[in-house]
Amino acid sequence: MNKDIFTELVSPFSITSIERIQKLYDELEHIRINNIDGDLVECGVYKGGNILGMMEYCQFFNINKTIWAYDTFSGMTKPEDIDIDHNNIKAIDQFENIKCLETLENVKKNLSRSQYNNTKYIIGDVCNTLQIEENIPKSIALLRLDTDWFESTMCELKVLFPRLSNNGSLIIDDYGHWNGCKEAVDLYFSNSPYVFEKIDYTVLFIRKS
Repeated sequence: MNKDIFTELVSPFSITSIERIQKLYDELEHIRINNIDGDLVECGVYKGGNILGMMEYCQFFNINKTIWAYDTFSGMTKPEDIDIDHNNIKAIDQFENIKCLETLENVKKNLSRSQYNNTKYIIGDVCNTLQIEENIPKSIALLRLDTDWFESTMCELKVLFPRLSNNGSLIIDDYGHWNGCKEAVDLYFSNSPYVFEKIDYTVLFIRKS
């Protein structure tokens, strides 16, 4: 599987840019080539495009990693006042147009294009589901965060980032677009030595060291 095939596979079921999809591919390559320990995680899966890409990548290269798909599968959680977009518009004022409602049934239908059968669906608000140990991977190779808001992003970082393996990949989708996400990331990493790479106007990336 090359990058172009991966992009064509993911794009119909994702609203992320080509650049972001190809960054995901690059990090899957990094994980495979360097044999990074741990599972693959996405928080906020929407239609499942990125999860489908992970599944097909693992299938193609005969990689045995659990893929964790965290989502309410009933639309985004309610934003707070801190959740303002890069145009200074409150998320709550545009919520009906951006809540990314997609049912688990529809997501599974999209993912049925893959024969990979090691995917776990963790249903509900991550601030609740991540309090249950059985809902959390023991170790993580790739962590992709795409839930937009301050509260959910902070919950994800507190619980999941410590389980990201050394040299594992963290992709944060909404840093440049949503102020709440930015505030959560800045606060969580305020005393850390990490230097983030900017992928486009909104996405940040680091490899854990």
